[in-house]
Amino acid sequence: MVLSSSLTVYCTGISDYFSMSYQTTGWNDCPPILDIGSAKKPGSRRKNASGTQINNLNNGFVNNKEESATIPTACESSDEILAKFDSLLGIPNKLNRREFAHYSKKLKVGLSAALEAPQNKDLVSKVVNDILQLKNIDEAKSLIVNFMLVYPGVSGWALPLRKVVENIDVMMMP
Repeated sequence: MVLSSSLTVYCTGISDYFSMSYQTTGWNDCPPILDIGSAKKPGSRRKNASGTQINNLNNGFVNNKEESATIPTACESSDEILAKFDSLLGIPNKLNRREFAHYSKKLKVGLSAALEAPQNKDLVSKVVNDILQLKNIDEAKSLIVNFMLVYPGVSGWALPLRKVVENIDVMMMP
């Protein structure tokens, strides 16, 4: 008898544990639900800003995509950009032959379709001109990284472009 009563108490203790009331606070409780009925009134919605402003200062945050990746527009055609890009691939780099073949293949396949979008065309033109004329690899690399952060869906060609650009051997450039 004692055994069955202790078993009953034990089962009751477990069932009490699982049927805790909602008022019991714990470390993993969800926050209470806020009344959002007032937000459903027309005209009462706040504008969603991605930047934080204090005393009308922007604090380094950018409020939209267009301001964060400002690239001057390219006046060159896609064929001219691809020709310059082929000369960029001819510059000696620090990648081994197999890696370079892999990245250049991905670039040649991806860039022909990517140059149809004006922002992609502007980026590739700016990167190629920065490297060929100014030999500014760090600026080109940061431009590619910022571009990838702003525009989704460009990693198929932008990641190989970054890899090729960051491994260009500046000492061997003409």
